Amino acid sequence: MLHPKDIKVLIVDDHMVVRTMVKNSCAEMGFIDFSYAQDGAEALELIKSGEFDIVLLDWTMPRMSGLDVLKAVRADRAYDGLALVMVTAEAEKERVLEAMEHGITSYIIKPFFQADFEQKMKGVLAWLKEHKKTRTWRGD
Repeated sequence: MLHPKDIKVLIVDDHMVVRTMVKNSCAEMGFIDFSYAQDGAEALELIKSGEFDIVLLDWTMPRMSGLDVLKAVRADRAYDGLALVMVTAEAEKERVLEAMEHGITSYIIKPFFQADFEQKMKGVLAWLKEHKKTRTWRGD
């Protein structure tokens, strides 16, 4: 069974306060293994190391947007088992649909309530469990 303490999480946001808020929300669920990136380009470099299970992405960031990270990662079948979660203030239906079209695992609109965050993240954990078989990029 997947447990949050065994999951490697990458939090990507250009605002330190938001990275901390998202980390604290994850920590309340039992996640303990965190890494951070300040923009999409840095995130993509870290993702290529193959060490993450979940990537929490802001949409609007310098150098490379969360959507561009999503597109780049989903274009590489080696990362099919990587859960990508948009955590963003971009609440327009068109944005949500665009992210879904490109394979986002879940979409969390900020600001959020902890209960809503946890509900979405439980869905992400279920998705990870289902896709564990395809996660060859971590050698699982």
